[in-house]
Amino acid sequence: VLINYLRFKKSSQIMLIDSRVYLVSINLLGGQDNVVNITSQFSLKDPLSSSSKQVNIREVFHCQGLLLCTTEDNRLVVWNPCLDETTWIKPRSYYERSDIFALGKSSCNKYKILRVKHHEPCLVEYETYDFTSNSWSVVG
Repeated sequence: VLINYLRFKKSSQIMLIDSRVYLVSINLLGGQDNVVNITSQFSLKDPLSSSSKQVNIREVFHCQGLLLCTTEDNRLVVWNPCLDETTWIKPRSYYERSDIFALGKSSCNKYKILRVKHHEPCLVEYETYDFTSNSWSVVG
């Protein structure tokens, strides 16, 4: 990301501010007055709510236009904000606040999610989510 800043001096980035996702433009050509402008706010509606309540987002991970979001109430969603499409990912059992996630592509060019679970100081479990089968599998 820093290389992108140095090469182009102006960039669009995704930021998480107060549990909401924003697209911002950053202009580093302003000398001492570097400028950050909010371009747009994305709204993620809660499918469990009968109203149009927005989901509070805790973390956002990005891969080629898709966002993997963890929510304040420990849910996981893959979100395409440009198309306003969401896929809510169900856990094998439940998600924990300490879980670590990553979104990426496999060697077959298919999206996958990596989940790292810490059970004890020395016990770590890895899972991957396959969108083709809509299922988690334990790694190792």
